[in-house]
Amino acid sequence: MDQVNKILQFQIARLLVGILVIPICIYGFSMSAKRGDDVPLQSNYLQTKSAAVSGFAMDIPIWTVIFGGDFNLIVSRVGGRGSSLQFDFTDILPDDLSASVVPLGLGVVPGAYDYSQSFSTSYFIFDVDSRSSTQLFVCGHPIGRDGVVDTETTVVEEWTLVLAPGWPTTSRPVSTAGIGVAIAQTELTAGIVGPSYLLPADRARATINREMLVTVNAPITSLSIDPDGRYLMLSELGAGVLQVDLTHPSLTTVSNILPSSVYPHLGDVAELKFGVFNSGEKFLLATSEDSYRTYCTDANNDGVFESVSTLSFLEAQEGGLTHPSAWASDYRNYDLSGSLFGQ
Repeated sequence: MDQVNKILQFQIARLLVGILVIPICIYGFSMSAKRGDDVPLQSNYLQTKSAAVSGFAMDIPIWTVIFGGDFNLIVSRVGGRGSSLQFDFTDILPDDLSASVVPLGLGVVPGAYDYSQSFSTSYFIFDVDSRSSTQLFVCGHPIGRDGVVDTETTVVEEWTLVLAPGWPTTSRPVSTAGIGVAIAQTELTAGIVGPSYLLPADRARATINREMLVTVNAPITSLSIDPDGRYLMLSELGAGVLQVDLTHPSLTTVSNILPSSVYPHLGDVAELKFGVFNSGEKFLLATSEDSYRTYCTDANNDGVFESVSTLSFLEAQEGGLTHPSAWASDYRNYDLSGSLFGQ
């Protein structure tokens, strides 16, 4: 029971982190203003918004999947027991949209077109990560028939959005190289599911293909997917950070490669996320509940972290690691202006 209480308290703390540390207004997002703040580019930092549910105010976690340019995708957990996801899509049409993209006569007015879809699950969702706008990884705890959440068991699913013609989309190739093999980092590409763009009202709704990747008999608190698609990273409360090898045929290889017995602050990780320094080095950032930051560097992108450094927020700030100028990429914010529509 003490372990269950600790995990529930942990999830509440994550919500508070979203409120206190990341005061971003989702719908008033400004890239230029955000890049001026002395905080890292936001990845899948847990953000919250308030909503009235059955007369009570509750915090709904928000995960940013793609931000920038002509297309944005935001995912939030909804539902009375947190067992469904709402996908909020935004098409931002460029002012000089050509007739070759949207045929003349449609009466298109350049601007933003918003629409949402929801999908239900049988488990309590507590974290979401992605490689693109069509490939997401959803992490949750099973919900029993009595409605009790089993925080000692964690399931991870891969969700693939299947888009009909007319949808804007982003994608990233999956590397087939095994862990330990150095590779070049894969790149995000953007485009339209052919043959041409359609307004939201004129195209079929997205569908979801779901695949169970792994079940872990442990209290997991966060996940992050390797942007190149070779492995998952999971933070286990009190144990450290696990690596799930997705290149293994049976998907059963789960290794504690960053144990909290060696790296104490990895025993209470609130969030995992990948990034790239301006030097080109890829890294995994593990932010603990007490705001310590552990940077796990994979300089040659082989899936092996050869350097691990833990800093307090002040130390990271003084070292310039918390400022966006130190990051070449956070795998979330992109300048997609014109790339979707060929402008």
